[in-house]
This record gives sequence, C-alpha cells and structure tokens, in this order.
Amino acid sequence: MTKSTSLSIIVAIITISCCVPLARADNNAAVFNEDWKLKIRANAEKGDPQAQDNLGILYCGGTGIPQDYTKAMQWFHKAAAQGNDDAQLNIGDLYYKGHGVPQNYTEAIKWYRKSADQGNANLQLFLGDLYYRGEIVPKNYAEALKWYIKAANLGNATLEDRPLYELGVMYRDGEGVGQDYIQAYMWLNLAVAHNKLPKYMNDAETRDRLEKKMTPDQISKAQRLSREWKPTKNTP
Repeated sequence: MTKSTSLSIIVAIITISCCVPLARADNNAAVFNEDWKLKIRANAEKGDPQAQDNLGILYCGGTGIPQDYTKAMQWFHKAAAQGNDDAQLNIGDLYYKGHGVPQNYTEAIKWYRKSADQGNANLQLFLGDLYYRGEIVPKNYAEALKWYIKAANLGNATLEDRPLYELGVMYRDGEGVGQDYIQAYMWLNLAVAHNKLPKYMNDAETRDRLEKKMTPDQISKAQRLSREWKPTKNTP
C-alpha cells in the first residue's frame, strides 16, 4: 500500500455515486417496482429525508423516471437540510462530477465535509487522501492527519488498515505532526493487526523497517500503546 494509490480508484471504492439506481430484490433478482417508486415519492413529499434522498437517486440514475440532475439536486437539498448525510454526500458527488451543475470542487469539498462530520468514515478517509496529496484542495498535512484520525477512530471494518497505515507513515515522516517513532509504530502495528490482505500490503514491512531505528524501550512502549488503543467514535 502506498501513497501513490490512484485517486480514481479511491473515489470508485469509497464514494456512493448518486447515479447508481436503486433496485429492489425480488426472487433474487434486482427488479424496479413501480409501487415502490410511488411510495418513495409519497414519503419524500411528506418530508421523510431518506425518501427524499432516494427520490434524488432515482432522478440521478433515470430509474423509472426521466433522468433529471436538477430535480435530483432539489431532493438531495431537501434531505440534506434535515441532516441526511447520504444526501450531503450525493450533493458533493454532483458538484465533484459536474452533473447538472458546473463542476465545482470547492462546493464538493464543502458537502463532503458535512457528510464526513456526521461520521462517514469512507469520506473521512477520502478527505484525508485529498488533503495529503493536494488534489482539488491545497495540500495540507495537518488537515490530512485530522481526517485520518477521525476515520481510524470510527473503527470501520470496511476500511481495514488504510487510515491506520497512513497515520503510521505520517508520524514516521513528521508530516503534519512532529516526528514520533513511538506513535508511528503504534499505528503501523495496528495496521498490521487489521490488515486482511498481508500478502499484498506492506504494513508489516513498513513497521519492521521502522523498528530497526528504534530502541527496545521505544518498541516496548509503542507495543503497549497499540494494545491499549481503542476507537473513540469521534465527534466532529
């Protein structure tokens, strides 16, 4: 795992595209149901934020109704105004991709941050990557560190070792924080413990190279910290 991981791959993996149509499972087949669509619209018009977000997705994907990004954005905004983090993400997606609105990375980041602040670990990791690389935002290691810590503290199993590894590298190299081998080893040790694909990821190799630069006392302290660490379920 390296910092050069393609951003396009990251976006494809961690963002929930509003253009992916909703479907309903029926006899093990994804079947769009007209009654279901009508129910979504009825609930959306009653003010249900999840239904409003779902209706926006239908318009975004052109599922059962003509594709209309403008109407999608309208419904996303209604849901987002009620604090729906999925809708906030979808608004960010529309700005990021320039669907129905002029492409605007500043607006995309604003809405991604709103969703991430509510505990979307995938977006927290995504924002960390953007700030680390300086892609569509000014490079800012301190901001990257903040978002990686948030993602790590949520303990999201789908992220596995990613935010833990990134934190280890940043503490090792003193990026956005004072260089600290003990903290770096702690995060890398946690990354190794959460790595489900050790054959393809170099968490252990990175940690072991760092270990050669440390004293036995430093290693012992770092190992103790990694044993004691628990996700804190961060707040904004």
